[in-house]
Parts: sequence; C-alpha cells; structure tokens
Amino acid sequence: MPTEPDWYHNLAAALASRQIDSARIDGIVAEAKAHCTAAAESPQVAFGDADTYAKHITSADEERFHHVAVRHTGATEPVAFRVASWIGVSLATLGAIGWLASGTWHTLTASDLAFWITNFLTIFCILLRGDARDAGRPSTGRRLLLGCLAILAVGTTITLYLPRTDLLRVPFPGLLLAGAAIWAAGWWLGDRWTKAHPPVTTFAHTAWLDRLAGLLEGRHRLSAGRAQEFRAEAASHLAESGGDPEQEFGPVDDYAAELAERSGLQRPRRAQLGCLLLQVLGMLITGTLTGYAIQHHGVVSIRSAILAIITLLFVSSLSGLVWEQIRRRRGAAKTLQQ
Repeated sequence: MPTEPDWYHNLAAALASRQIDSARIDGIVAEAKAHCTAAAESPQVAFGDADTYAKHITSADEERFHHVAVRHTGATEPVAFRVASWIGVSLATLGAIGWLASGTWHTLTASDLAFWITNFLTIFCILLRGDARDAGRPSTGRRLLLGCLAILAVGTTITLYLPRTDLLRVPFPGLLLAGAAIWAAGWWLGDRWTKAHPPVTTFAHTAWLDRLAGLLEGRHRLSAGRAQEFRAEAASHLAESGGDPEQEFGPVDDYAAELAERSGLQRPRRAQLGCLLLQVLGMLITGTLTGYAIQHHGVVSIRSAILAIITLLFVSSLSGLVWEQIRRRRGAAKTLQQ
C-alpha cells in the first residue's frame, strides 16, 4: 500500500494523464489533503485507489465532452428554416407587444416600415453570425458582421428620408397569429431536416485541423492567433505520430470543447454578462410598456396586468441571477479562507 505522499503523487499523475490542467490538479490534491487532515483518515481509506478516484472525479467532465456536435445541430440547419423561425418570433413579439401597449390596429408609414425592416434584417444578420461562429466558420461570421453594419447604415439613411405619410393599417393580433404560424412551420421543417441529416463528425486530416481552429475561434471565442497555435500543436503531434486525428484526439467537436475548457480559455463570464444584460433590457422594456399601458388603459385592465406580470417575471429572474452570483462569490471566499 502506498504511503500518503505517494498516494497524492499518484493522484496528480493520474489526473495529468487525463489532460487535466495543472491548476485544477493542485486544487483537487489540496482538497483531498484537507479532507484527510480534517477527518484524520489516510487517503487510501477516504478515497481508495488513487487512479480509481481520479477516474471517478473526472468521469462527469469527460461525459460532458461527448457528442458535442449533436448539441449544435441547430446551427447547421438550412438558413431558410432558421430565418423563417426568426421572422415568426419577431412578428409574434411585435404583434403581442403592440396589442398590449397600444391597441388592436396600427397605422404604418413608409418610414415606419423601413425602420422595422432595417431592424429585422440587422437582427437576422446578428443571429446568422452567431450560427456561423457556432458551426466553426468564423470567417463567415466576420462577413455577416460587415453585412449587418452595411444594412444598418443604408436602412437608417433610407428611413430618415422616407415620408411619414400613412401607408397601411395592420392588426396586431393578426401579426401575432401569423408570426406564431411561421415560427411553428420553420421549427417543424428545421426539426425534420435535423433528424434526417445527422451531424458530420468524421473529417479528412487537413479538414479536421482546419475545423479545430474554426471551432476554437468561432464557437469557443478564442483569438485567431491562439486557435492557430492549437492547430499547429495538433498538426505537429500528428506529424510525429503519423496517426489519424480522429484516433488520436477523437471527434473534432468534442476535442475542441475539451481543449477550450480544460485549458481555462473559455469565457463563461461573457455569457453570464450577456444573459444579465438581456434580463435588464427586457425588464426595462416591459416596465416602460407597463407604464404606458397603465397611462392609456388604466391600472385595472387586462393589458396592464399582463405587462405587469411579464415585468415581474423579468425582475424575479434577474434577482435569481444576481443572488446566484452572490452565493458563488461567498462560497469561493469561504473556500479560500479554509
């Protein structure tokens, strides 16, 4: 039976063989030592064999990196299905908000129509850019960003010069129903297409390396230079071993996710900040609309009540996010103190 120092060394070696980064290895070993000291137990009694324990605590992590491509099949759907779904959601949202805030009918001017079309196209380009990046095509994402800026500039200019004379009247409930129908059709067609076209996970040697760099830069938000460094490291390893990338590293989507997270290069804070900002924006918009509805329709009205409930839901969700962040920071502070 190994002594305690040997057990901790064996644990660190077993974790390193599973490609765990050194900082996390130090943390796991330190936690094991702290537990054994507090419980006055040997690590063999507390945790059993070092290699078995390493496999146990990393099994959940390893499972998270399996079949990553399946979780991103939505980004590979045909553009027509994605755009149809987004058009449906946009129309349904516009119809619902317009009906709740102002009434059943709305008169559009030519300037209004150009304004909404510009906003729709800009949002679609932003969403398509996100899909392109998640699919491992960062260069396409950059072109879509330029297209988004061009649409915004041209559309804004046209909107400013178009007349504000009445063009047509639109029913907000009709927009809501039409949007819901378009969204359902886009979702149904996209779901059928996804089931009939499973994601491609096997690539040729060069294509595998190129996709690795594209996924790291696009989906996992690494810099282009850092992504190329990882590509060069993988290419150098394959040149020395003469092996196949699929056999050496596994599916490229899985390996890119594993490499990004275990290298400490993912940016979860950015995603959390984006979610927080969306919650704040939603709360401000619905809160403003609630005040507008109360002013024009009174406090005791169905529209005011629905908007107030939506605002409260945003407030509740935002409070939950903030409280969760506070709890995590307190937990991290207690861990450091111990």
